Amino acid sequence: MPLFDLDKIPPVDSWPVDLKVLYFERLNICEFDGHLAPEAARQLAITDTWAKLKTAQATVSSASR
Repeated sequence: MPLFDLDKIPPVDSWPVDLKVLYFERLNICEFDGHLAPEAARQLAITDTWAKLKTAQATVSSASR
């Protein structure tokens, strides 16, 4: 079960460039693995990248307190 609901994550096209780079790197890893169907690899790459963004934001937020 994904950590985030894909319907609540903005489309990748609307993400900043640096976040898109992380997404495509993750997508390449997921596709290269070969154990996932293309759609599953895409979904995993999206949720994993989004989780990294949210973790970084939480870290910055807690550090600024």
